[in-house]
Amino acid sequence: MPDLTSTLSSAIINAFLGLWYLVPLLIIIGFIKSAYFKGKFGEFIVNRAISKKLDKTEYHLVKDVTLPTDDGTTQVDHIIVSRYGIFVIETKNMKGWIFGSERQKMWTQKIYKHSNKFQNPLHQNYKHIKTLSNLLEVEVSKFHSLVERSRYRGEVVNSHFILILVYLHYLTNGESHEYDIQ
Repeated sequence: MPDLTSTLSSAIINAFLGLWYLVPLLIIIGFIKSAYFKGKFGEFIVNRAISKKLDKTEYHLVKDVTLPTDDGTTQVDHIIVSRYGIFVIETKNMKGWIFGSERQKMWTQKIYKHSNKFQNPLHQNYKHIKTLSNLLEVEVSKFHSLVERSRYRGEVVNSHFILILVYLHYLTNGESHEYDIQ
């Protein structure tokens, strides 16, 4: 008669062998639900929309740029250079309710009872523009700040917080003046 320990060990091993596929599946699900993946996916969607909708002879897309600053570095999601100006785009792919105003340094994401604070993307993009302006020696007035949002609900009132299709329309049918960016 087999002892209880070997029978139990054998049952555990057989159960694990029958469910081995769950381990990589759980790892994949964890990665897809991570903030890192959601951010990169949001940036991918914006890049794809820009690439499909904008004339490549007039609009030049630069993606995922890290710039030196006085206090370290800053990462810019998208820069579109055109004769209409330089469009600096910050992408936020977040779900839940978002609370904040233009002047607040930090905003709050609320999902049910969980709250998460994050940097105001309008301030973040302002830093991107100031850094680019200084590095390129181009007037700030030639830059356009856009914060692309997806999956937002809540009270955030700002004219710079727009959807992808709205800013693509703005870029393709934008202001009539052209800039000499040298």
